Amino acid sequence: MAFATLWGGQAISLLLSGATTIALSLWVFDATESALNLSLVIALRLAISIYFAPLAGVIADRFPRKKLIVGANVILGGLCGAIGFLLTLNRPDLLWLVLALLGLSGLADSLLLSALTASVRDIRRETDLTRVSGLIALIEASPAVIAPILGALLYSALGAETVLVIDAITFLVAAALAGLAKWTPAAVTRPEDKNRPKWRTFEGATEGIRILWRNREYRSLQIGNAVGNFTNGLASAGLSTLLLVSTLGGPAVLGLFNSGSALGLAVGAAAVAAWGSRLNRKISIIGGMSVAAITGRILVGLVSWPPAWVLGGTIRALCVQFTNAPLTAIWLEATDKRHQGKVFGARRLLGQGTFPIAVVMGGLAVDSIGAQNSAGIGLWIVGLGVSELAIVGVLGFRGVFRAVTSKPAPRL
Repeated sequence: MAFATLWGGQAISLLLSGATTIALSLWVFDATESALNLSLVIALRLAISIYFAPLAGVIADRFPRKKLIVGANVILGGLCGAIGFLLTLNRPDLLWLVLALLGLSGLADSLLLSALTASVRDIRRETDLTRVSGLIALIEASPAVIAPILGALLYSALGAETVLVIDAITFLVAAALAGLAKWTPAAVTRPEDKNRPKWRTFEGATEGIRILWRNREYRSLQIGNAVGNFTNGLASAGLSTLLLVSTLGGPAVLGLFNSGSALGLAVGAAAVAAWGSRLNRKISIIGGMSVAAITGRILVGLVSWPPAWVLGGTIRALCVQFTNAPLTAIWLEATDKRHQGKVFGARRLLGQGTFPIAVVMGGLAVDSIGAQNSAGIGLWIVGLGVSELAIVGVLGFRGVFRAVTSKPAPRL
C-alpha cells in the first residue's frame, strides 16, 4: 500500500513534468528563436540533477527519507509556480531567471530521486528486486508515452504558464501522498555520525564513489555505463537531425520515433515487472545491450526508411529496460542499506555525468559533418552503435557480467 501511494503520486507528477518540458521548450523557441536557448532549457535541469547526485545521496542517507521526498516535491511545486509566473510577464529577456529557477529545480530533483531510490528496499523487501525495478521503470516510463502530445496540446490550448501551474499542483499532490504513505525506514544515522559536527554533515559526499570504486567488477561496470551514456549523448543530436533532414523524414517522423521509443520503454518495463523474477540476469543484460545497439543505432543509421527507424527506436527502448532493471536490482542487493543514497548518487554522477557533455559534443560533430549530409550522419550513428557493441564485448571478456550476476555477487 505504501509503495502504491508513494509512486502513484510520483506517476502523476512525472506525467505533467514531461508535458511541462515540451511546453516550456516550445515557449522558449517561440520567444527567442534560438536553438542554443532551447538546448539550455532541455539540458540544464538534467545536468545539475546529475552533478549534484553524490551530495544528494549523502543527504538521503543522513536525514529521514520520507521527509526529504515530501520536502523536495514541495520545493519543485513552488519553483514550477514561480517559472509560470515569469512566463506570464512575456519577457524573453528574463530567460536567465527562468534558467536559474530550472537550475534550482535540478537540485531538488536530484534530492528527490536519491531519496526515492534509497527508500525502495525499505518499502519492498523482496529478495529478488528485478521485478520491483521493472515496476518502477514502468511508472517512470508510462507518462512519457503521452507526455509529448499532452504538452503540445496544453501549450496550444492554455499556454506554457498554465501548464507550469498545473505541474506545480501535481507536485503538491505527490508531496501529500508521500506524507500519507506509511513505511518503516531503515536507520539513516550511523553511530559514528552522532558526534559529527554539523558543519561536517556532508563530508561523505565522495564516500559513495570510494565504496563503488574499490570493487573491480562494479568499477568496470560503472565505467562501461559511463562510456555507453557518452555514446548515447553523442548520438542524440545526430538522430534528431537525421530524422528531420532526410528526404523521407520530417517533424512527423521525429514525433513518431519519440512516441515509439516511449512506448518501447513502457512495454519493456511492464514485461520486466511481470516476469523479472524469471529472467537470467546475465543473458538479459548482454542481450538487451546488444540488440539495442543493433536496432536503435546500426539499423537506424544504415536504413533510410521511416518505419524501420521507428521500429528500431522502439525495440531499442524496450531492450533498455531488460538491461537497466536487472542492473538496478544488482546494485540494490549489493549495497548496504545505510549506503544506498550515496552509492546511487555516485552511480548517477559517474554513469550519467558524461551525457550532457556528449550532447553538446554530438551537436558540434553533426555541424562539422553537415546538417544536410544525411549519409554522413547515418554513418556517424552506425559507428556509435558499433562502439556500444564493443563495450559489451570488453565487459564480457573481462568477466564483469558473470561476476556481478553470480550468487553470491560481490558486496559493497
